Amino acid sequence: MNYADILTPAQIFGLAAFGLDATAFALKNDRAQLSLRSVGCLTWVAHYYLLGKMVPAFFLCLDFIRYFSANWVRARPALTWPAIIFFAASYITAGLLLQNAAIDFLPTVTAVAACYCTYALRGIPMRVGFFFIMSSWMTYNFMVHSIGGVLNDAVVVLINATTIYRMIRDERKTA
Repeated sequence: MNYADILTPAQIFGLAAFGLDATAFALKNDRAQLSLRSVGCLTWVAHYYLLGKMVPAFFLCLDFIRYFSANWVRARPALTWPAIIFFAASYITAGLLLQNAAIDFLPTVTAVAACYCTYALRGIPMRVGFFFIMSSWMTYNFMVHSIGGVLNDAVVVLINATTIYRMIRDERKTA
């Protein structure tokens, strides 16, 4: 990969998605964060599709639906586990069908973990889960040469850690 690769459509979509994710993870409001993440997922779909990485592209289509539905499902606790099971089964099935390299298993594992974080966790615990998930994605993106993905995940991990700190600080002020 050389510096001219940053000007390809794939990398431009990755950099745009990076901006959306950085903004989303700076938000302390769960509803706003999940809504903005759904928009970012569509941009990531284009990025990975153009890189020829079908596993994360397909997973991000599912992520879009997961994030788009998250606020609705979270308002209906009886739907939490059915949603987690549906999406986890979808990710595992797609991962097994689309995987063409050993590294493609990593998005499957992180996607299943993200299901639980998205639907079952709130506030700080949700963000701690996403901290570890984004760290795993950073490893994957480094391995598949996704410039926007590596930048995204490195910055999102830092922004997310800062947001966790801000939320803890706010809780201590109100306690």
